[in-house]
Formats: sequence, C-alpha cells, structure tokens
Amino acid sequence: MDARRVRRAVAAAVVAAAASAAVVLSVAAGTAAAGGTPSVSLPATPLLGVVRATGAAAGSTSPALKSFGSCRWLADYFRTEVSSREELCSIWGCYKRGVRVRPNVIAATSTNVQVEGVDEPDIIKGNGSVQYLVSKGHFYVLAVRGRGAEAVRVGSVKVGQAKALLADGSAMLVIGTPSRVNDGPDAGWTVTRLTRVDVSTLEAPVITSTVDVQGRIVASRSIGGTARLVIKTNIWLALSKKVQPLDNLTAVAEFVAALPGEAWAPTYTLRRFPVGGGEPTVTTAPLASCARTYRPRVFEGWVITTVLALPVDEVAYAGDFGSAAELPGGVAVVSGAGVIYASRKAVYVTSERGGTSSKPQTDVHAFSIKGPSAVYVASTNLAGRLLNQWAFYQRRDILFVATTLSPRSRVASSSTLSALKVQGRTFTTVGTVPRIGVGEAITAVRYLGDLAFVVTFRDVDPLYAIDLRDPSRMVTLGALKVPGFSRYLHPLAPGLLLGLGVSVESRRLAKASLFRVPSAATVDDGSRLGELATWTPPPIPGRPRAYSSAWQVGNDHRAFLYLPARRLIIAPMDVYNRMGRRTEATLLRVKPDGTGFSLVARITHKVANSRSGRITRAVVIDGRYLWTIAPDGVEVRDLDTLLVTSRAEL
Repeated sequence: MDARRVRRAVAAAVVAAAASAAVVLSVAAGTAAAGGTPSVSLPATPLLGVVRATGAAAGSTSPALKSFGSCRWLADYFRTEVSSREELCSIWGCYKRGVRVRPNVIAATSTNVQVEGVDEPDIIKGNGSVQYLVSKGHFYVLAVRGRGAEAVRVGSVKVGQAKALLADGSAMLVIGTPSRVNDGPDAGWTVTRLTRVDVSTLEAPVITSTVDVQGRIVASRSIGGTARLVIKTNIWLALSKKVQPLDNLTAVAEFVAALPGEAWAPTYTLRRFPVGGGEPTVTTAPLASCARTYRPRVFEGWVITTVLALPVDEVAYAGDFGSAAELPGGVAVVSGAGVIYASRKAVYVTSERGGTSSKPQTDVHAFSIKGPSAVYVASTNLAGRLLNQWAFYQRRDILFVATTLSPRSRVASSSTLSALKVQGRTFTTVGTVPRIGVGEAITAVRYLGDLAFVVTFRDVDPLYAIDLRDPSRMVTLGALKVPGFSRYLHPLAPGLLLGLGVSVESRRLAKASLFRVPSAATVDDGSRLGELATWTPPPIPGRPRAYSSAWQVGNDHRAFLYLPARRLIIAPMDVYNRMGRRTEATLLRVKPDGTGFSLVARITHKVANSRSGRITRAVVIDGRYLWTIAPDGVEVRDLDTLLVTSRAEL
C-alpha cells in the first residue's frame, strides 16, 4: 500500500473514531435517531457546532461565556475538535522526516503589587520583628535584631520548588514552581504545589498541609487573608502521557473518545499533616465543577483557566473546594491565561488571539471576588494587545484598559485607552482615546486617581497624560517626546513622576527620568509636561566598561523601593560587560525641588557576577537599615554610613 493510501486509511480511522463518540453524545442532544447505529462518518454538524450555531442564529456576537452544565458536555466540547488529521497534528504534532514538529508556544507573565489592599506574592514578607524568605527550595525565618541592624537566621524548613509566598499573620502560603509529574495519579500533568507553613514558633516552622493543583499558577493575590489563585491547565499536554505512540492517530482518536467526562476537569489534591507526625489525610476533587466551567462561543484551544480561592490562614477550609459552604469552589473558563489584573472586588483574566499576527485581539473575562468563591460576571473582546497588568485600572464601576494594535508595524501601530462598563454578561464601551502614539507601541502605563500616563516608543519616548474624570469624554492633556523610553512609572510626589527605562542614544543603558506632570490639584491649570532630569550609570573606575544595563523593575516592578522621607530610590540594576553580568542595588536621591538626581551608592554582594549574588529585592527596616536580598543571602547596611552591619547566609 503506497504512502497516499496509508494517509487516507489513517485519516478515515481517525474520523470514524471521533464520529463514534460524537454520535453517541449527539443522541442525548436529539441530533441522531434514537437506537440508531453510529455512522462511520461525522454528523453533518458536530454537536457543539449545533450549540454554537444557536447563538449565531440569534444574530448575537456577544463574547459572554456559557456554562457547560455537566462534564459530559465538557468532554464533548473537546472531542468534537478532534475531527481530522490536521486537528490531531496541531495538537499532538506529526512526524516529518523523523523530526517531531510541535506548535510554537510563546508565553510570558509579569506580576506586581499594583492595588492598595491587594497583596502580591514575593520572595520576602515580614515586619519590623521578623522577615520570612524563600530561596533555593527552603523557607527561612530571619529575626530582626538591633532595630534592623542585624539579620539572624533562626529557623528554616525545606519546601521544594519554593518560588514566592503570601503571608497572613503566623500563616505562610508558599507557592511552588510547576513541574511535570511522571508517575502516580497526576502522571502527565503539570502540577504546582502550595505549601502552608505555620510560623507560630519562629525557631521551628512547620508544614501543616500541601495542595497540589493540576496546572500552573500564573498569578495570585491575597485580599483579606484569602489567596485568589489563577491556574492555567493544558489538557492535551497532560493526556499525551497516557497514549503512546503519539503518531498512531487512530489510537489517539480512540483514546480521546473513550475518556470519561470527569477526565477533562483538572483537580487538586490536599494533604493535611497531623500534629506530632503520622500519615496525612488526603482529599482529591475538581478545581472547579463542570457546571462552573464556561466556554467561549468559538473554540479557543485546550487550556482551562481556573480562578480559585484559598484562605492563607485557614487551610482547613480547603478540605473540599467543591462543596464546603465556606468555599463553594473554583470557577473556570476554556481559555488561556495571559495578563491578570485584580482589584479588591474583581479578577480579570485575558487571553490573546492572533499570536504574532499584525492584528492581535484580546479576550477579557471578569470574575467577581466579593464572596468566598469567584463568580463569572462578563466578557469582552478588544482589538490589540495588552502590555502587562498595568494596562488595567478599575475605578468605581469603570474598567480602563490600554491596548496596542499592530505593535510591530511602524505605519499601522497605535494604541487606544478604553473605558468599559459591565452590562449584563458583556461590557459596553463608555469612551475611548484612540490613536495614541501612531506608529509606536506602549512600553509603560500608570494610573493615578483620575489621571492616566501612557508611554509609547519606536524611536523616541512620548509620555501622554490623559484626564479620566469623565470616562465618556476622556481628554489628552499633553504629550512629551524625549529620547529613550520608560518601562516603569512611579509617583514620587504630586506632579512629580519617575520613569525607569532605557536610554538609546548610544548604548542601551538604564535610564532614570523625572517628569513634571499634571496632578489632581493642577489638572485644570493647563500645566505642561516636562522632563526635569535624567540619569544613566556612569563608568566605574577600575571596572570594564558596560555595554548595556537594565533595571530589573522593567520586568518585575516588585524590584523597586522608594523612601519619601529620604527621597531615596532603591532599584536593582543588571550591568553587562565583557566579564558577564553584574548586579547592583542602585541608590539615587532626588533633589528637594525634584529637579535632579544624586548617586548615593551602587551596592553589590560579594559574588556580584554570579547568579547567587544577583540582588533582586530590597527591604528597609526602621527607616535606616537596608536589607538587600540575593540567593546567596541577605546583607544589611546602615543607610547613614552605607557600612555593612550584618550578613545572613542562605
């Protein structure tokens, strides 16, 4: 049999297997004759095609999601997409000349403490008496001595893959790094572990429970002691472990058709460890019930995103996410998870469509978090791409979103600031500011009260100020063009805005700028935007010349600290030269009149050129003692003298 006949036979077998499953389910939907024998060809319209057509027939283009209602419909949603060899190849990959080709997946995420009252995970948490830190797979307790002059490691416990933590009193929730599981009930799944650590006794922190979730925790927030977790689960990556070989597409189709409905719903496993030791009690249940899992009107891939609540200080409440009265369970959507934004009342999950195309689109799904469990509220679709979570801003009942259309095009690219309001299951547009930075893309956004500041860039850095007081008639107050661009904006005082970014005049060096901007008091005075001062790192005598440098805050704005009483900016900076990378904690003081910078210090740890010496965080205790944190340990300095007063190795 020649190759063409083989391909036809395989395709026919795949279609037949998928059709069998579709027909069985279509009987329940009344789309096939009762008692009939399943056909070897697909129904004229797949089952979910009928469901989708219902919405289309009504003339609706609403992006609102619909609940599956049951796991059987959830399974059918995915099964009907496996209807051809092309579909199977796009999911599992097909062999070409012995090389396995898989879809190109590019993912990026950025997290940050953005909203007052909404805590964010970080590598260090604490107060003036004790600091808690995760590093290199361990949870550490550092006692604060001498009003902050001394850091003393008093306790630790091993927490594998520890990445960040949330704190609530003496309870710590450690968020792990996702890893692929090769055996056991989670075989094939990517699993992330959450670990609760009780630090009631500082010298002996104790792990009281763990929660393993199937998927990656792409974002988390803590509001009032409750962690709101956004979990992204790739269904197909998990199931690929269970069927081999993957190039046998007939076997793949038969495997998919035979999977029960419950297999498509990701789960969690909770382990509680009894006081004094012993075997843990184990509970396993879905992250979200199928009835609380929603689908878009068009198929968006094989990813389920769950918004889940987990009290930081009361892990006992997590015993049964699905039925506990205090915690009704998660809510999920069949959608990817891109940019995540959280206010005190809602979580917004985005999913970008169009990939690297010149005209990307972004779906936005809103979930209320006023109760113990998130509740799906509404969805909308926006033209363009969001930079990061700073593109969002919720003020009262209005959601502001900044997007860039065709970010790679010098001609078609421009940005839009939209004001949206929930109406039913979708959003209505209250007002827009279109064509911001034509030919450019957004590099930074900051909202301050009734003002928005947007930075776009292609060759120069236009900074735009926009009045948001009337969302239906937003007004651009001015634009300032300067060389380079800002990647992070931070208010230092009313009318004074700091921009940390990149200078592109010669080499790409880290740049700090001070901008005069409108404030709440001057917004009606017609005050003009202006750049008051700039700073770039000068060469250090005796060290190789830097060919580039970058603020860490450009990718993670938790790597930033400002002390108003000292007018002191503290921000880690990566410097690159012929010797490699060196990390410095840069201390800049702002002049009293806000018209300039003075360099205070460029601090490094002992092994600044190595990964273990890369400073990523800074904490100031008692307004005087600076703690700089790197994987190798913590160094404490007196800000008045800059002398090292203590070191704690990790």
